Amino acid sequence: MQKRFRNITGIILIAALVVTAVACSSKTSTTTSSTTTAATTTAATTTAATTTAATTTTQASTTVTTTSAATGPVTHEGVPYTAYTGNFDRTLTMYFVLPLSGSGAAGGIRAQRIFNWAIEDTNAQGGVVVGGVRYKLAAQYFDHAQNAQKAADAVNVIINQYSAKFAYEQTTAEVLATEDAFAKANILDLAEVVPQPGTISQKWPLQFSTVITPGTYGATVYYPLFTKDFGVKNVVMVDPDSDNGRVFSGITRNTSAQLNEPITFLADLYYTPGTQDFSPLVNKIISLNPDMIDMPAAADADAGLITKQLRDAGYKGILAATCFTIDPGPLWTIAGADSTGFYALGYATPPTDKYANIINAYLKAFNEPTITTVVSDYDSAMNLFKAITQANSFDAYKVASVLQDMTWDGAFGSNTQYAGNEPGSIFGIKRILKINVPMIQFTTNGNVKAWESGSLP
Repeated sequence: MQKRFRNITGIILIAALVVTAVACSSKTSTTTSSTTTAATTTAATTTAATTTAATTTTQASTTVTTTSAATGPVTHEGVPYTAYTGNFDRTLTMYFVLPLSGSGAAGGIRAQRIFNWAIEDTNAQGGVVVGGVRYKLAAQYFDHAQNAQKAADAVNVIINQYSAKFAYEQTTAEVLATEDAFAKANILDLAEVVPQPGTISQKWPLQFSTVITPGTYGATVYYPLFTKDFGVKNVVMVDPDSDNGRVFSGITRNTSAQLNEPITFLADLYYTPGTQDFSPLVNKIISLNPDMIDMPAAADADAGLITKQLRDAGYKGILAATCFTIDPGPLWTIAGADSTGFYALGYATPPTDKYANIINAYLKAFNEPTITTVVSDYDSAMNLFKAITQANSFDAYKVASVLQDMTWDGAFGSNTQYAGNEPGSIFGIKRILKINVPMIQFTTNGNVKAWESGSLP
């Protein structure tokens, strides 16, 4: 067995958020907890504004105000702190646009949970301070259900009803549908979006890519290994029928072509997200007889169903997601033993104690294993809050200036930072999160191991 393939420089999804400050009517030393529809207000959001939001957009909105302290003087990543026991002057509500329903719901729900943790931990340490005013953090969530129009509706509400200065949105297709609106409103856009000139460039000087995918690196690093280890010569790509799917597919093809890899792409096949019966797709794949099937943009549930139905139909080749993370829990739940040998991005062994603490806390709290994106969501949210305080401002340009120059010791190790302005970079602006991302190989019972070059499932 050859030497274990080591981490690569990738791009990671972290997440960030939409931020706006709303004054409280009086100072408070504790926070309350509530889950409501968009027509319900938090202590910091007026009834009229929220009711307008509910009638303007069609997707559901959930408002959550978190408790002000974690249990004990340690954050969810295991960092000791002195608990803040004083008063807060105002509330800062964070707005998130996530897929909380549909085939991508697993990722959206994971993100929602971890953002609440980041807010709890920040409040426990005194919240965010800007201009001498101490803000307690709260969160409001919008469900776009992986629908670009619903995402656009939510973003319009956030811009027009809440006068937001900072934004977070998850999934590439929905980001592509809203980035111009954010740009015109001078909103800092922290987005889960595949880094490419069409999304991350000087055209959008306030847009950061926080996606955990080596979109332009995955094929670069892993396709040669699939060719070397397994004799892969031809590939079928399977993606959702969306802008998101076409972006991933195009990047994989283009990168492979630039490397002159001995790979033939037999077809780019697309499916409707949420499909249950993949028989037509499976039959087409079987007829093409590919050595490998790559699902660069498939959601967890879709990947599980495609995997199971392909194996049931007798497909014996390689299954992988070379540009994204796939949650081993849902994949195993749906595909069972058929998921053994699936390849995706992620960590088999925590790279730091902070990473391990978050993973363990998530397993204990929700009784399910989680993946790298959950850790990166927490890491990124905590650093956004720090950037706001360091900038001492809610001005998007000032916060962006601090954020892109930050270096931090986080869950993925020391010297984590944004990149993209290196000599020869196609982006020319420092707004792409850079960390090391290995590839994992799924084993049994939803477990994973590091992919060792030369090993078979």
